Amino acid sequence: MTLILASMIVSNKFINLGRFQGVLGMLELIILLMAVFRFSGYSREELGIGGEFSCTKHVLFPFVFFILPLGVVFSVPHNSISVKRFVLYFVNFLIIAGLWEELVFRGLLFASLEERFGDGVALVGNSAIHWLFHFAVGLNISQFIAALILSSYRLAFRRIEPLIFVHAFWD
Repeated sequence: MTLILASMIVSNKFINLGRFQGVLGMLELIILLMAVFRFSGYSREELGIGGEFSCTKHVLFPFVFFILPLGVVFSVPHNSISVKRFVLYFVNFLIIAGLWEELVFRGLLFASLEERFGDGVALVGNSAIHWLFHFAVGLNISQFIAALILSSYRLAFRRIEPLIFVHAFWD
């Protein structure tokens, strides 16, 4: 895995791949994440990406958090974009924001904080760190509240897969 990652990084720096350059960057990120999670020492269940599944808890409940932002988007005047551009944005937000942030924050960081300090510290600490991570976007209380909601879901239902999609739709 290290050789694959090293070759991807080297080729990304010295070889121009045109439109595939961005795809290569995403593959680097995914392989790096896989390596980090593989060597973290946590099981899939502890990271929130395995275990018991319930359609109500893991599909319908998070779907509500998608419906509300979607309603706001359609009720606010905005410029329309092509379907192709929308799909590209969605995949970008799904992989970059949804997958990466949820695996790192609600997966690895949450499991680590919960193991060391307990549920309450994991909930608030994870949300605060996630909020501070978005400093470049501009800190506002709604981001902290959103992080608390996502962390509360992780604490209550022990899964992060639905949060990946909710995060992508919110962004």
